[in-house]
Order: sequence, then structure tokens, then C-alpha cells
Amino acid sequence: MEQYPDFITDYKAAAGKNEYEEMDYWDSVASAINNYMNGNIGTITPAGYFWLNTWGSARYNAAAQLMALVYDKYNNDGEPSEFSDWAKGQMEYLLSDNPLERCYVVGYDENSVKYPHHRAASGLATCEDTSEQRYVLYGALVGGPDDSDNHVDLTSDYTYNEVTIDYNAAFVGACARLYTFYGDESMEITPDFPLETTGDDASSGNDYWVSAYAVRRSAG
Repeated sequence: MEQYPDFITDYKAAAGKNEYEEMDYWDSVASAINNYMNGNIGTITPAGYFWLNTWGSARYNAAAQLMALVYDKYNNDGEPSEFSDWAKGQMEYLLSDNPLERCYVVGYDENSVKYPHHRAASGLATCEDTSEQRYVLYGALVGGPDDSDNHVDLTSDYTYNEVTIDYNAAFVGACARLYTFYGDESMEITPDFPLETTGDDASSGNDYWVSAYAVRRSAG
């Protein structure tokens, strides 16, 4: 790999391999992607979604997409293959092409999840509060569906609706490469973004709150 000339050497050292062993890392990547696509690793849901774990399934799905897309970037003359076509289908699932017709990216469209498990965005004092959230956490990828294509859109359900940095990391990378392969002029930036704050000012949350604890230490 031109960008990382010492990758194989570093990998062999970390894995305890013989430094003279011949290795083709791209074969390993392609094998993993095929296993994701065929359900040999994880599960393929009834609607065709690659699922590895219910807690943050979209995170693992997006990471598999990114692997497939990076493979094509460096191995298929920079053109999409069946790997990238598969990644595109998985992304379409996350963006509403699923049995629930639900988009797992907050604020993407009218079908997007509305109750991510995120205290600052919710503006609520407790996650058990079912009020409309104060802020829209645009672009956040929630945990996603289970292995039966089911999902619960509740602030309190951190298994389905948690949002974290690592969820979005591979998702953003996959989006970038998918746009390079399949993007067109219709994919323009939303005007007047972001929109006004939503939610009820009279909900259980306030603009600020503090959580604290005290530890008493004995003298001496």
C-alpha cells in the first residue's frame, strides 16, 4: 500500500509473524467482505441488512461498508465493483430502504429517528422523559436495528438509539466514497441549514444542569 509502506512489516511484528512470510493483506480484506456479504460472519436480516450485534449494529454495518469501498478504491482501478454495490445497498437500508421505512441518521429526512440517546441534544433532565427533544442532532447515526429489522425509537433505549463518535466515524467515510462512486448533481447541500430549534421550552429540561457528587475523606 503506497500510503503506508511499513504496514505489512508493522503488522507482522504486532501479530508475531515471521518477517519473511509472504502476505497479501488485500486477500484478507476481500475474504472478510465476502463473509459479511454472505452472512458467514454475523447475520443477514430478512431485509438484507448485515448485522453483527444489536448494540450499535449500524456502526458495524458502516464499518463493513467502508472496508468494501476502500478495497475498490485501491484494487479495482478506482471503480465500483460488487463490493461497492453491496455497500450502496446497505447505506440505502440505513437511509430508509428498510421494512420500517426508518432512517437511522438523525435529521436526514422526515423518516429519521427523532429520539437519539444524547443528553445535550434532548434538552431533557432524564432519558425516560418522552417529550419532544429540544435540539436535532443532525447527522448522528444511531445504534440501528436488530437482526429481525426491528428498532425502538426512544430516548431511553440506548441499545437502539445511542449515538457515539465511533458510530459516525466509518459512516462518514463510507458516505464520502459512495458519493465519489455514485454521487450526482441532485445531491446538493440543504439550503438555510441548520433549521430552527424545535421542541417545547416547557419540557422537563432546562438550558443548563449540573451533576455532581461529593466524597468525604476522614481526617488523618
